[in-house]
Amino acid sequence: MIAKSKCLTYAQIAEKSGVKESTIKAFMCGTTDSRRVAENIADVLGVEIVYSNGKYKINSNKTEKEGEPMTNNIELRGCDSAMTRQVIVTKALKGSGKENDPYREVTQYWSLTGKLLFELTDDDGQ
Repeated sequence: MIAKSKCLTYAQIAEKSGVKESTIKAFMCGTTDSRRVAENIADVLGVEIVYSNGKYKINSNKTEKEGEPMTNNIELRGCDSAMTRQVIVTKALKGSGKENDPYREVTQYWSLTGKLLFELTDDDGQ
């Protein structure tokens, strides 16, 4: 992703890092996890990498804004992973329309294979 934002091809990264283009491709595709390759790529891209939980992560060195101090009872975990997934979103009325089961709008999120992932109703604060 960073390589794309800096408009670098595998060939350009290979040339600047002194690592073969095929090795760069293998690393980017996850078929090799050589620390030397990771460090060479990071040098070319101008980022710092950290090896954590069996994966390489990019340390972006962004400056943090000052704010209110956090209390000691908060566990600082961060986000383990994030990704974009394509889903199907449906909206429909649910309920029988009776007093004990009124109609309500339900939004359902489905995988592309037809598995219901979760649903939200007005009761959920939608």
